[in-house]
Amino acid sequence: MIKVSSSQFNYRYFGRIHFPYSISLLVSHLKTDKKIMDNYKFEKTFVFREKVEDYIKQCIDTDILLCSCY
Repeated sequence: MIKVSSSQFNYRYFGRIHFPYSISLLVSHLKTDKKIMDNYKFEKTFVFREKVEDYIKQCIDTDILLCSCY
């Protein structure tokens, strides 16, 4: 199984953070393909800038990292 992580770091506005739209579109499209779903495991998307060091540790065994600067 190929592990896929993703990141789309956002700023907080009035205590809110925007959902990672571009990554969610990409992953939702990929999940429509049975071959991909049978061979790839999609982890949660990293969005909080202040947790970057924690995210790096979580990605140690990641095979693919999707990054968006949208």
